[in-house]
Amino acid sequence: MLARYPLTCSELPTKQVEKLQRVGIQTIQDLLGLPLPDIAKRFDIDLVNYTGRLTGQFKHPVDFYHPPEHFRQYLELLFDIENVDWLQKPLTRLFRQLEVFLKLRDKVAFELSLTLHQRDHGDKSVSFHSAQGDYLAEKWQALSASL
Repeated sequence: MLARYPLTCSELPTKQVEKLQRVGIQTIQDLLGLPLPDIAKRFDIDLVNYTGRLTGQFKHPVDFYHPPEHFRQYLELLFDIENVDWLQKPLTRLFRQLEVFLKLRDKVAFELSLTLHQRDHGDKSVSFHSAQGDYLAEKWQALSASL
């Protein structure tokens, strides 16, 4: 299907297309009809690589997009919090989950954002910062003690 298109529709540089047209190669089909060794003798390596990728003789590296990973957990407490110290036990559980998440990816976190959804009031957000970056639950637990 691609073979019927002119070389100007390819990803080849204009200079390369002009060289090919001067020797009578007008379409992609004309280009693909030439053996790779002949192309290598008469043209540069970029054209050989391009033709090899088109025919599937050479591997074409593909760079996939990998979105940044985020650790996001939700923990609903089944009791009212009347004292900030009562948050330490649920936070310990979340920090341990974070530690596993970070350890598996060989990463550290520099900032954590904790959002408390309150029944009778608006949401409250608290951020914890680590200057050197940490993955250990106990380090984040110590930082959260200043809540």
